[in-house]
Amino acid sequence: MIKPVTFLNVLFVIVLYLIGVVYRSFLLSIVIAALLTIATSKSYSFLLKKLRSPVAVSSILTTALALILFGPMLYFLVQIVIHVNGFNPMFFEKIRILFVQNIAILNMDENLKNLIVNFMYNLKYDFYIEKINGFLSRVGQDSLQFFANVVTILIFYFFANLYGRKILGFIKRVLPLKSTDSEQIFGEVSQVMSVVMYSTLLNAILQGVLFSFVMLYIGYDAIFWGIAFSFSSLIPIIGALLLWLPISLYEFSLGHTFIAVLVAGYTVFTISIVADTFIKPLIIDFINKKVSRTKTDINSLLIFFSVIAGMSAFGFWGIILGPAATALFISILKIYDKLKIEEELANRRAQKLESESEQK
Repeated sequence: MIKPVTFLNVLFVIVLYLIGVVYRSFLLSIVIAALLTIATSKSYSFLLKKLRSPVAVSSILTTALALILFGPMLYFLVQIVIHVNGFNPMFFEKIRILFVQNIAILNMDENLKNLIVNFMYNLKYDFYIEKINGFLSRVGQDSLQFFANVVTILIFYFFANLYGRKILGFIKRVLPLKSTDSEQIFGEVSQVMSVVMYSTLLNAILQGVLFSFVMLYIGYDAIFWGIAFSFSSLIPIIGALLLWLPISLYEFSLGHTFIAVLVAGYTVFTISIVADTFIKPLIIDFINKKVSRTKTDINSLLIFFSVIAGMSAFGFWGIILGPAATALFISILKIYDKLKIEEELANRRAQKLESESEQK
């Protein structure tokens, strides 16, 4: 006869599989919402002490998250549509003429100069216009899908905040771990997620604001380019380069050498060196002290690679999923190491007691 525990375990696995099939389309959204809830748990606790209303606090946090995700992105997409509708295909011809004129006055080998000029004259920009239109079409489709995912995440995020404490308490009770081990896992994941989320957000805002200053100085739309740079800064290593390099090359092709050098030099020095190298660690340290319950020893290089790995696997949301998976893995390893040490100590005590009893 099957034991009740065995039957319950088999039934649980079957039901878990069925749940996975039913909610397959929402699994990623549920996981992201849960991780965002964990990351903002400190803010939830702070607001709950002030307002004493879980519904009000959940509504405030969900609204704030919606504004952070939707506000800048909607403005950015609307501005792109406006610029694309007002785009003149003769822009490429103008750029080609100006580029050839600038090449002609440079002090360089004539053969190389002629090679570049011939390449520019033979360049068929209609092909690139078609590619750009196709790219923008895909961006539009992906944006709609992204917004749909964000709406789903916001819904789950609201209910995760509202009922998260009860759900977390239940999970801790049913896990086959000591309460201290469960607390360690959830505590470390929560702290890492808080530091990663808030430091990434503040760093993106800081870099966007700094870049908007130079855009304002040269007469560009500071808000648009600041938002664009904030999003591009989320891409490790090459994110900033994808934005300032085309602008610098464009200004150089127009003959605005000073502006081209200014944009490149300002971005590399002020943002890539000062903000990213010196200010970002201070932001992480500040969040460690103010947001986390205890100071977390976070390896910045490990977080960096976990973000890259997460984005390569899950796209934009990999910024959250990569560090979360890494933190969970490290926490489990720590608990496994702790259990092994406890087991070894228990075996030593047992051997010692056995040897003492034999001597008696």
